[in-house]
Amino acid sequence: MLLVLIKKMDTKIAIPVVNNALSSHFGHCEQFYVYEIKNNQIINTQAMTPPEHAPGLYPNWLAGLGVKIVIAGGIGQKAIDIFN
Repeated sequence: MLLVLIKKMDTKIAIPVVNNALSSHFGHCEQFYVYEIKNNQIINTQAMTPPEHAPGLYPNWLAGLGVKIVIAGGIGQKAIDIFN
């Protein structure tokens, strides 16, 4: 279990999904659920279909959407390096 305590959160969070469930691997998802958070409240949600997969593409695509946090079942080292 992951517990994060934050006084005030304004961010975008992405979750890679397959069949409406957390994808076991970031790069193999069908969609990303993107949540926009303001003052610790979800103010917008979107199910977004990513562009065709290519190594390194998803991290840059998500960053362009303003995503700051990704919750994934698994993720490759190249994607981690790009996010960092």
